[in-house]
Amino acid sequence: MSVFDAKTYNIDTNDTKDTVLQNLRRNIDKERIFRFETSTDKPFKGSLEGDRFKIQRITNYRSSFVPFIDGQISQRSYGTNIKVKIYINPFVQIFMAIWILLLVGFVGMIILTSLSNMIALIAIPALIIIALIGISSGDGIRKEREKSENLLYNIINSSKAFDPVYKIPSD
Repeated sequence: MSVFDAKTYNIDTNDTKDTVLQNLRRNIDKERIFRFETSTDKPFKGSLEGDRFKIQRITNYRSSFVPFIDGQISQRSYGTNIKVKIYINPFVQIFMAIWILLLVGFVGMIILTSLSNMIALIAIPALIIIALIGISSGDGIRKEREKSENLLYNIINSSKAFDPVYKIPSD
């Protein structure tokens, strides 16, 4: 599974659907065009309509890798089930793919041409490719995804003891 792929999983809780909805309402701020660092103490922005939500974690830094989270809440006999889909902005995925393809093509053209000073011509694109490989390997994306998943889990289960080290099971 690539870090760019959407991840779908379920969160089960013994709390009622109303309790889960109340926990989410307390922690989701409305989507705003301009957001200032001190404008809210809520960890997520987005919408909660009926039994569905679409949210994104609020950060005090700019990161295109902060994932979107879609969820559907349903009451079960044992409590509540929340079906969660977490994904990276599709425009970020397209942008990364285009950059990687352009850089690979550029390096390929340099290698195919027999220029005398190849080292100077390869150095800059090679450094960019190394940076992109690091980004696309998922460390930044994976950390942002884990932060959002763990925060959502703790909000949904906030009537229980806070568990800051809970890890969402990986696929």
